[in-house]
Amino acid sequence: MIATKDAKGGAEPYLFRSYDHILSPIHVELHLDIDNPGVASEVSIVDVALATSAAPAIFKVVKIPSEKVLPNVPPVPPHQRFMDGGILANNPSDFAINEVTAWQMADPNRCRSTADAIGCFVSIGCGKSKWQIFGNPGEISVLKYLRMRAAPKDIITDTV
Repeated sequence: MIATKDAKGGAEPYLFRSYDHILSPIHVELHLDIDNPGVASEVSIVDVALATSAAPAIFKVVKIPSEKVLPNVPPVPPHQRFMDGGILANNPSDFAINEVTAWQMADPNRCRSTADAIGCFVSIGCGKSKWQIFGNPGEISVLKYLRMRAAPKDIITDTV
């Protein structure tokens, strides 16, 4: 899950992982970008959910003890601050694709190219919506009704 971490000099995306993702020499050699590589997060799913949905205008920033966010790193400061992941990653598809590609490419026996890393990627609900006109104002017609019924499906499946 992705949250926005309040970092020195600005904000940065932060991936909460339930698995280890260690930076390897292959990642460096292939110039694969990994956001906050390291061991699996020790943060509870409740705290992760609060952190990834803490919209600044609605909820307070979520503070999580540094030793849970950055295990084996001296805790300075004692808490890390997180906000809604949508601030920097409203459509987290790119982060997911980069994560899977980097993880797969770390093992040359697993895959040899970025195209081999992901066979199929489906993103539902994070697409771009656009204004749709369903006919002339005041028009009442079956065609207008059918276009209105199709709009939610079109919005959900129209992804970037």
